Amino acid sequence: MKKLILLTGLLVMATAAWAAPPTDYEQLDREKKEAMKRMLEDERRKADQRKAELERRAMHRQMGERLAKMEAMAEHYEAQGKHEHAAKIRAAIKEVYKRMGVARPVAEAGPRVGGLELVVTAPAKVELGQPIPIKAAIRWLGRSEVKLAKLGPDCLAKTANPRLSFIIWHADGKPVALKPAPPAPPVVQPRTAGPPAPAPDFVPPAMRVPDIITLKGKQKHVLSDSPHFKAISDRYLFDRPGKYTFQVNYTAKAATASGAKFKPVDLISNPVDILVVPKVASDLSMTISLKNQLVLKLDDGGTKYQLFFNATITNNGKQAVTLVGAGDGSSRAWRTPIIGFSVINVADTKAKHPDSMPPIVQVRGCGKMSGPAAKEIVRVAPGGSVTFSDWLSPGTFFTGTYRVVFYYRNDPALRWRGLPLAPGGHNSKLMDRVKTSTPCTLKSKELRITVGPS
Repeated sequence: MKKLILLTGLLVMATAAWAAPPTDYEQLDREKKEAMKRMLEDERRKADQRKAELERRAMHRQMGERLAKMEAMAEHYEAQGKHEHAAKIRAAIKEVYKRMGVARPVAEAGPRVGGLELVVTAPAKVELGQPIPIKAAIRWLGRSEVKLAKLGPDCLAKTANPRLSFIIWHADGKPVALKPAPPAPPVVQPRTAGPPAPAPDFVPPAMRVPDIITLKGKQKHVLSDSPHFKAISDRYLFDRPGKYTFQVNYTAKAATASGAKFKPVDLISNPVDILVVPKVASDLSMTISLKNQLVLKLDDGGTKYQLFFNATITNNGKQAVTLVGAGDGSSRAWRTPIIGFSVINVADTKAKHPDSMPPIVQVRGCGKMSGPAAKEIVRVAPGGSVTFSDWLSPGTFFTGTYRVVFYYRNDPALRWRGLPLAPGGHNSKLMDRVKTSTPCTLKSKELRITVGPS
């Protein structure tokens, strides 16, 4: 009877074990394989995109060289007076740009019209949020005199004469929008004893008589010196990093109604490329303070203490900055910001803290990493400060007095490593905020602490 009961119990236990759900380890292993598969698919897709982008750039570079030769040929025909041949070549150039899907404008009359040339220069690199520092000038290549119309306060209007326009687009083909003009200050009429003066009659832009400038042989008219030019260029602000290309278009039609006599032209400048980089904050300072220390009892009866710190970053500049707090993987340089500590015992009087981030010690982990949290991304106004306290621990230490320095480097362009802990990957909106944060490299002031029983 006892043997029968024992066999029945073993049978029940075997059946339960066979029907039991998979263990947590099997589930984790399956999730890890699926995450690895997704990561490999993403890497393959990104590699294909990079290959396609390189092929597209190579094709555009080769096509640009051919178009440059065609443009030189059109100028040669223009100089010989064969305007019909030049017009056909430039029409072909415009059709090529249209088929390539590039938004680069090409004027019907070409960049050099009747001995006039519009030349634009700009620095190769501009910080994010800064206006475009454009230098534009019209060169007169002839030997006689030519009269040009100066820019007016309404030169951006479609009916203005002359009219100025900017054509700017991002490397991805998206054009850059013109920011709204700041509101004009209210006009305060002085109080007088008599009736108020009548308002001036409105004159349409096309009816206004522009100022005339006369250029002699080999002279130039600098458009960017005009306050109206600067008022327009300052309204173009780069709102995201990347490579931009822009051109300037100056159009002056024959003025019949206004009576002014100047040369009618339609000039378009040379294309200029600008690389827009995130603004590096140089007006930030950082201090640290000891948050708490956790007592750890060792097997041999000794005691060690794990230290936790607060890091306070202050914005001493005149512009707001966006900072990112440390998270899972920051101490291993798997994500931004990258953090590090330099801890020296006071007994070691010859040791010094390094000027830059100490070498990162890679510790084997699970391979997964949590994404950014909304509370980690903070906008700091001028004169404000933010305190980060999560994940700021240099490790464990024995009783004693130490000198501590904290290092912080925010690199928005840093590629995140590891497998996302969330099934669908990191939050795309929060990742976009991280990518547009303010890059900076900070080193805190030295803090002396005493580790031991409080």
